[in-house]
Amino acid sequence: MARVSVARSVAPSLNEVIAARGYWDPEKEEVQFRQQLDIANTRVVEADGVAVGFVATHCVSAHQTQIDTLCLALGRQRAGIGTCIMRELMQSAQVAGASLELFVLTANTRARALYARLGFAEVEQSSHHVRMRWTGSGARGASGLDESGGAV
Repeated sequence: MARVSVARSVAPSLNEVIAARGYWDPEKEEVQFRQQLDIANTRVVEADGVAVGFVATHCVSAHQTQIDTLCLALGRQRAGIGTCIMRELMQSAQVAGASLELFVLTANTRARALYARLGFAEVEQSSHHVRMRWTGSGARGASGLDESGGAV
């Protein structure tokens, strides 16, 4: 069986981010991705019965979950799938009384806008990443979600 290069598969969906960042080292990204990959905490995202991406999370503590990666195929972005996934994660965190945290590339303005719209606040920034946190008291009401888990 051929080994799939995850970094090379993901790169096309990040073209504008890569351009803003100024570089993309496929070998470095591949090594880093495989070191961070935790199959037990990674879910395949499907739409219409077709795999269109994946989301990886891990529990930092009883009160905090980290979203490690949310990646969708280029042709499936901006269709509400990422929002739906994030709302599911937010609903689970709300039920557990936990916050959500993630790191997003500074240059990935579309993802940053999505997370901000869902009530995530920027809490720290480095040269390449922004750390964002959702505490259940986001900008869209007390929790950012209504009783059914939808945005208010």
